Amino acid sequence: MILTRSLGFSLTTLTGKVTAESEDTPFILRESIANYGGDYLFLIAGKMEIDKTSADLLLNELPPVIFIKSGSNESSVFTWLMNYIRNEKLFQRAGSTAVTDHLMHLIMIEGVRSWMHESDESNQGWMGALRDPRIMRVLSEIHGDPARNWCLPEECHVLVLSGGSLN
Repeated sequence: MILTRSLGFSLTTLTGKVTAESEDTPFILRESIANYGGDYLFLIAGKMEIDKTSADLLLNELPPVIFIKSGSNESSVFTWLMNYIRNEKLFQRAGSTAVTDHLMHLIMIEGVRSWMHESDESNQGWMGALRDPRIMRVLSEIHGDPARNWCLPEECHVLVLSGGSLN
């Protein structure tokens, strides 16, 4: 799971019995890895900061928690990424900080992709627009040339050619 906001959580058994609350569980921080005292659960916690101007736009679209289904293609990607981060933190080779920063970015990208693929909620708002190939093409063009004076044909009195391109 990925928490998209600062939230507490409960550790539970498969039957749903709460065994610990995140705020009340002591841990030992060793080599940048928090050890909560168990061999069966491995948690990696990281904090990513997003550009303040776009943070609300993104976070308002995302759920508070993105769940990754165990046994899914996405979970195997997450397992690989988490193990890679763990090894980087344990062995502290040259460039470890840069590597773990980039891996955390990949975790967030994969988390959002997974949510978009699995959730009906992601069909709403601008996240839903990302699923439409026509809108994605337009957004890609705009982001590829942000200095251009983009406008709609009826506002610019532009001729739409039969090939579909605007001039």
